[in-house]
Amino acid sequence: MMSGERAEEYYNMGNRFAEEKEFLDAIASFERAIEIDPLYSKAWTAKGRLLLLLLSDREALDCFRKAVEIDPDSTEAWLNIGSVLVYQGEFDDALSAYNDIIINHPENSQGYLGKGWALLRMGRPGESMECFDSAIALSPDDDTMWFSKCCALEELGKYSEALDAVKRSIQISPDKSDAWSSRVRLEIKLGYIEDAIHTYDEIIGFRPDDAELQYEKANLLFSTGLKEESLFSCNEALKITPDYHEAWILKGKILESQCNETQALEAFEKATSLYISSVEGWDGRRRLYESGGEIENALRSAEMLTKIEPDDPFFWLYKAKYLHYLDRNDESLLAIKKLKRLTENNSEINEEIKKYWPLL
Repeated sequence: MMSGERAEEYYNMGNRFAEEKEFLDAIASFERAIEIDPLYSKAWTAKGRLLLLLLSDREALDCFRKAVEIDPDSTEAWLNIGSVLVYQGEFDDALSAYNDIIINHPENSQGYLGKGWALLRMGRPGESMECFDSAIALSPDDDTMWFSKCCALEELGKYSEALDAVKRSIQISPDKSDAWSSRVRLEIKLGYIEDAIHTYDEIIGFRPDDAELQYEKANLLFSTGLKEESLFSCNEALKITPDYHEAWILKGKILESQCNETQALEAFEKATSLYISSVEGWDGRRRLYESGGEIENALRSAEMLTKIEPDDPFFWLYKAKYLHYLDRNDESLLAIKKLKRLTENNSEINEEIKKYWPLL
């Protein structure tokens, strides 16, 4: 067997391993192909792609540069070079790589796409949108091009146009989660709340086991005052992921707003059992203990809050108040001294101090 054929055999073997996600075996196969034929540009590029997947971006970049050294016309290697450079924040070098592709292969939409993302990362969304428009002209049925244009338009504050672009992306490829997330975010920014809720329902229709989607929908419903609907979605999230700390927090807030203090307290207690440093969980417990007259428990919650967030003056104020209610005045004054060290110019806190400790 000729050496070129043997190298190709290992190259094909590497591709098979890569398809099966046996990345280390794939890399070993590409390296064997390179040992047999050091000028095998495609093997260098393939090895670089896998190293990139394994987050070895500098080694990957060396492979891509070796590939273009062997074959300066390797568009795939140049595109990967640009991608790695953007990731590393070397934007000028990335632009140079993409410009070379555009000059030498003006029919290649990926060159415009890569340049657009480099410009967007550089904070130049107007120029990036021009690149995305050029990419769309070459590949009008590629959902990535339309999604990229959406991102540029959103950066420019052109939310209606961005929404149109992302809808086109979804129309082409309905299974891209990033596009759906952008769509619902834009609908919320535009005040299209009913549309956003409907969008969540659409996504949940083909991702019914996604607890985060149910949680996001519950948050949106709660913010619009639809408490019962919000509670339903929150419970759906917890059915999928029973230890979802943030969902327990939201459930507590919803129940508290419905004056269902007992179940709200249970939700906040569950949240703090799942995550001991949950500020919202302990603060929810503190509020409900205080409103229920359980000052000792409110104090314990306030003490936890001062440990978790020792520089938050309000938590020290709560602690001082509860100690005062319990006639533990010496301890209360110590808490006040800590509070006064944290803030001197907070009029709201100073008024509270005067109310309970007029001689200070």
